[in-house]
Amino acid sequence: MFSRRSVFTLGFSALATLTAGHAVSQTNPLVISYPQSNILPNGIVGSNYGMNLSTSGGGTRPVTWSIISGKLPSGLKIIKNWSNSSSSIYGVPTRQETVQFTVEAQDKSENKANRAFTLTIN
Repeated sequence: MFSRRSVFTLGFSALATLTAGHAVSQTNPLVISYPQSNILPNGIVGSNYGMNLSTSGGGTRPVTWSIISGKLPSGLKIIKNWSNSSSSIYGVPTRQETVQFTVEAQDKSENKANRAFTLTIN
C-alpha cells in the first residue's frame, strides 16, 4: 500500500516527465525587447511606415506575433522578418488616427510576452 507522500511524489514525477518537452521557461522569460518605448514613432498618411519588433530570452525559436487587443492603423500589418525572433509593423497608412493595440509574441516553447503600444498617424 502506498502512503499519501509516495503517491504525491509519483504523481509529481509523472507530471514533470510529461511536461518536460513543453515547459515554459521561468528562468529566461520571453521579453519584447524592441522597441523600448510603448509609444511608437508617428507615421504619415500615404508614406511607408516600418517599425521592427524583436524579442529576447525565452525558449525555442521561431517566434510568432499577433495583435491580441485593439488594432493597427488602417493600411498597416505585422509581417514576419527572416529573423527567428523579430517581425515588423509595416505598410502605408491610409488615414489619420491614433490607435492603441497589444502585441503578443510566442515562441515554440510556448513562452509568451505581450506589450501595449500607441501609434499616431498624421
